[in-house]
Amino acid sequence: MTGLAMLCFLGHGETSASPEFGETVQKGINWIMDKGKAQNGVLTENGRIDQPGSYTHGIVTYALGEYYTMTQDERAGEVFKQAIKLIVDGQGPVGGWMYSYDKSQSDTSVTGWQIQALKIAHLSGLNIEGVDAAMDKAMLNLKRVQTANGGFGYRTPEDRYNLSGIGLLCTYFWKASKDESVTKGLKYIMSQLEAHPVEYKHATADLYGWYYNTQAIFMVSGANGPEWKKWNAMFQDQLILSQKQDGPAAGSWPVMTHAAHGGLQTDDAGAGPYYRTTLAILMLEVYYRYAAPNAKGGGALGGSHGGSSLDKPMGSALDSPKPDKKPPAK
Repeated sequence: MTGLAMLCFLGHGETSASPEFGETVQKGINWIMDKGKAQNGVLTENGRIDQPGSYTHGIVTYALGEYYTMTQDERAGEVFKQAIKLIVDGQGPVGGWMYSYDKSQSDTSVTGWQIQALKIAHLSGLNIEGVDAAMDKAMLNLKRVQTANGGFGYRTPEDRYNLSGIGLLCTYFWKASKDESVTKGLKYIMSQLEAHPVEYKHATADLYGWYYNTQAIFMVSGANGPEWKKWNAMFQDQLILSQKQDGPAAGSWPVMTHAAHGGLQTDDAGAGPYYRTTLAILMLEVYYRYAAPNAKGGGALGGSHGGSSLDKPMGSALDSPKPDKKPPAK
């Protein structure tokens, strides 16, 4: 959860130099760096890249790379390079990643976080060996699990709605090319909205899928695109109206109906509230975290950031005006 929380702060333009949240960011980054230094670059709680650690290492590496890219903190850079090398070395022969970095199979969900970490490594200015080759190979794997309908599968070609946003986002933001796989992927996701309504309490609601769909649709469609306008009109209201407004948990997001992702969507006492809240925040930051492809100042991801720096490898969020904390009107 620390990695997801750091991504939220960084996506909002907060670093250790920020007046309001700087101390919090620094504590989180220090904790990550201490883990990495003690564990030879393994960024997990227990020092192992096991089943949950496959996700954790990818997410935390992504966050540390964002921090380094925004601050140029050399201490973070050294740990980040070690962590990225583990991801490069953990890639399987088909181009994906699996639990425990088992190279005999590939898991699209695990793969998505490794690709996001590699993307920021590509843009970090650190010139880490093997990153671009790993990304090129990963793209072949995503094409391997995509169907003729445009959907993406788990390990084989399947039309899996909750995984298709991962495939679409990761395919598009490596080369920012709207090739056939991208256009088919967007069309497939939009075709599933009746079967999978964007309703917080719906029986099929999947916050993890929404996280990827939100970024993918925004980037591929553009801020003025019909697909984004349709998605935005649905997800924005659902998140804002569902957020807790009162009590000690004000600002967080409540339990959902669909018990997905190890019960994190329905967990009300453990990690669940943090999981739901971080994903919701990252979705609501999309308006300034990534400028849309047709926005002025487009970059490698199709736009410039007001917050994090995936397409501004040597820049800082502090160079940009503070973003409006409220999403724009639909």
